[in-house]
Order: sequence, then structure tokens, then C-alpha cells
Amino acid sequence: MTLKKFFNSEFKRNAFNLLSANIVSQAVALLIYPLITRMYSPEEFGEYNFFLTLCSIFFVLSTGRYETAILQPKSSKDAIAIFHLGLRITLWFCLGLLLLILFLKDFILSFFSLSYIKWTIYLIPVIVLLNSIGTMLTYWFNRNKSFNLTAHYTISQSLGSSFFKLLFGWFSYTKIGLIVATFIGYVCSFTSVLFIKNKKQIIGRLFQSDPVRIKKVAKRYENYPKYTLFHTFVNMLSSNLPALMFTPFFGIKIVGFYALAMSIGFRPINIITSSLNQVYFQQLSQRYNEKKPMLPLFKSFCRNFFFIMFPAFVFIFFFSKDIVPFLFGNEWKETAYILNALLPWFLVSFFTGTFAFIPGIFFKQKSAMFIETGCAILRLIAILIGIHFDNYVISIIGYSFATTFIALFQLGWFYVLIKNYEKKRIYLQSH
Repeated sequence: MTLKKFFNSEFKRNAFNLLSANIVSQAVALLIYPLITRMYSPEEFGEYNFFLTLCSIFFVLSTGRYETAILQPKSSKDAIAIFHLGLRITLWFCLGLLLLILFLKDFILSFFSLSYIKWTIYLIPVIVLLNSIGTMLTYWFNRNKSFNLTAHYTISQSLGSSFFKLLFGWFSYTKIGLIVATFIGYVCSFTSVLFIKNKKQIIGRLFQSDPVRIKKVAKRYENYPKYTLFHTFVNMLSSNLPALMFTPFFGIKIVGFYALAMSIGFRPINIITSSLNQVYFQQLSQRYNEKKPMLPLFKSFCRNFFFIMFPAFVFIFFFSKDIVPFLFGNEWKETAYILNALLPWFLVSFFTGTFAFIPGIFFKQKSAMFIETGCAILRLIAILIGIHFDNYVISIIGYSFATTFIALFQLGWFYVLIKNYEKKRIYLQSH
């Protein structure tokens, strides 16, 4: 089956809206990297990555992961109730996070030897709040098949952040430039929503609050905070172990090299899979509710995109040592070796990231949590071995190997879940 036959018209249109927006936003971010790597030092990149790591970890906790359930209910009123539930949790969480930072600021800055973050640490709860609400909005947009609104939001954030990174770098405000520019990017994306033509029709419905229904959906989708929350938190924590553990043991400069490798390698994949994830989540959730086939969609995607992605990764492996210094400067050549070590993980994550929602559809969040916990333990062991030998290369290679192994296991598990669904669906239709 060709890609052209694989996509039906609506599906192709939805995927194109999200993918094109994310490709544009990612292209803008990547195109400025040859400039900002010459404006900002590896140390400044390292502290920026550490800041984003804290934001990412707290973001996972901020909504109880209820936002991922917005696409699931048949009733729009239930989806609105989930949105309000996530919003309430987020507001209380961010308030508590601000108080926590007020008490622990000096300890955090001292323990990790951070010299540039300082007062900008107070932006963490604000960015977490904006990111959480923005994520819930995009799920709501996608539920209503308003993928153009999600695209609008994504591009505004990328353009705002990229522009101010360059602006602050140009005027040598490099110590705080990357962090403040990221904050401004979120402000730009929210401001852009105000200029959406049909915002009353789409967003206006979110102002309808039903306390009784909120309690109902909190109970109905309790697996998200009980299992998906822990699963996602463990995943986010283990994904950011290099930034958290390399900082005190190998120095912030190594974190800067690792951050660039993640930015030019994993980030583009993550942006694309995030878009595909939302489109496929909507599509497969609908098929699950309507008892329609899911396996052909899964198999066609894996087969077609493997033959697209694999040659590209082979090319990167052989030529990254020349491309990275040329694009980003000789100061960053260490990044090429880190990038090559992480390539197997990046390739497999393209598929697992796209279908990461599958355990949620089949209410297998508990099993997914155990698998992710195993991955985190293997990652931690790999990094600790490198720390023992005082060699960050050993840590990164072991980290990549452990993650790739678990990701392949997850992909096989997704296939089994869908295969079992197909058997049950066929049996029920024949009886």
C-alpha cells in the first residue's frame, strides 16, 4: 500500500495541517542554530537545557495527565469537563511550585553550580502554567478537528522564541537570553489565539463549567493520574537524566554539547511525532469507539516510514562529524560524537512516539508504567557506570542502548495490543 492510498482525504488533510506547521516551526528553530551557537557558549546552552529540563519535568505533573483524555469521550461536555479539571489542577500545582522555588532557590543554584539562571528560575512556574494550558488547548482544537488552530499556535510560539533568541544574542544578553526568549515565545502563542477568527465558536465553549460532570470524569479517567502520570513522569525524568546528572559530575559544558545533539537530532523527530501522535490518537480513538480496524493503519505507517527514515539516519551517521562543525562552529564538534551514539534511540522513538497513546486507548496504563520504570532503571545504571569510570561517553552509549532496547520492546507490545483488539473485534462481529 502506498502512502497516497494509505491516507484518506480527511486524515491526510489533518496530518498535513499539523505536520506543515511543526515542520515550519522546527525549520525556523533549526535554521537559527548556526547563528545562536556562535552567540551563546556551550555553558550557556547547558544551563538553558537544565532550565528546560526542570520545566519539562514539572509540566508532566501539572495537569495530572488529564489533558490526554480530552480526545477520548464521545460527549463534548465530558471533554470540556476534563479541560476544566486539568486547568484547576494546573493552577494549584503552579502556585505550589512557586512557593517551593522561593524556599529552595539558593540550594538548587548552589548544588548544580548554576551561574546564569539566577532570577529567571522564577519563570519556571509561569512557563509550566502557559505550557500546560496551551497543551490542553491543542488537544481541544484537535478534538474539534481544528488542526489549523493548533498549527497557528505552534508556529506563533516558535517564531516568537526564535526571534528573541537572536535579538538577545545580538545585543549580548546571552546569560538570560535563551530562557527569557522561551518565555516570550509562550506569550506570543497565547496572544495569537486572540486573533483567531472563530475563537468564540471553538474556545467559547470552554467557559461552560459543570462541577458535577468534572467529578464524574475525574473518576472515569482516573487511570491517567494513577498510572499515566507516573509513567510519563518516569519517562520525562529518565529522558532528562543526562542533564540532571552530567551537570554535577561532568560539568555544564558537556550538558551543552548533549543539548545541541538533542536539539538537532531528537527535537525534530519529537516535533513530527507529536503532530502524528495527535492525528493518529484522534483517528484510532474514533476507530476504537466505532469498532473499526486499527491494525492496517499501524502496520502501514511502520513499514512505509521505516524505508524513509532509515537511509536518512545512515547518512547522518557517516557525515555528522563534518556537518556539525561546519554548521555550528568548531567549538561544537564534540556534539557529532554524542549525536551518533544517540541515533538508534532517535530512529526507534519515531515510531514509539507516534503511537505512545496506544496503552491509554486499551486502558493498559499500568503495564506501560512498569515498562517505563524498567527503562528508567536501565538508563540510570548506564549513566552511573559512566560516572564510575569518569567517562561521559560510556554513559551516553549505555543510555542510548538501554533506551533503544526498551523502545523496540514497546513497539512490539503495541502491535500485540492492536492484534488482540482485532481478534476480539472480528469475533464479536461474527457472533
